[in-house]
Amino acid sequence: MVANKNIMFLVLLTFSSLACSISETRKDVIKASYQKMLEAEKELTEKIEQCEKFNNRVLSDSTIKKIRDMKLNESELRAALGYFSIKAMNKCETQEAWDKLVARTAETKAFEEYYKNEFVVLHESDLTNICCIMANLKITSEINYLKIDSIYRIELESIDELKEIFNSSKSAKKILNH
Repeated sequence: MVANKNIMFLVLLTFSSLACSISETRKDVIKASYQKMLEAEKELTEKIEQCEKFNNRVLSDSTIKKIRDMKLNESELRAALGYFSIKAMNKCETQEAWDKLVARTAETKAFEEYYKNEFVVLHESDLTNICCIMANLKITSEINYLKIDSIYRIELESIDELKEIFNSSKSAKKILNH
């Protein structure tokens, strides 16, 4: 009987230490995934900072004249400039860097859920900031841009300067004479 109790004790001890190590392994997997996400976020942040160095540029006088001559209303003007500004910034930042960050975030979230949220490193604000804010901004700017008459969109798309990074707010003020 004592031998059976000792065997049961050893079995229970083995399973409890195994459960503990499984839990630690799960935590390590999530931590490693989260670390890769942070590295992707750092890479993207560095790209954004490099691109923002050019974001102070106001459109040239010749481009401003071309846009003024189109007689866009203020809403159309802001939609067009916002769209082209976001598009140029995105080109500089590269979609690849954004995709990498989104994928790493999704991976970390999937591990958290796979392990039944035993160890959570992501917060709702992380997910919202990474997956939704920039994507929403891009889609909204495109929707607003597509509301502009196609005749004007064709003219705007022919202006090479709009394909480079510029400050849309300062340029809009200059066009509107503010």
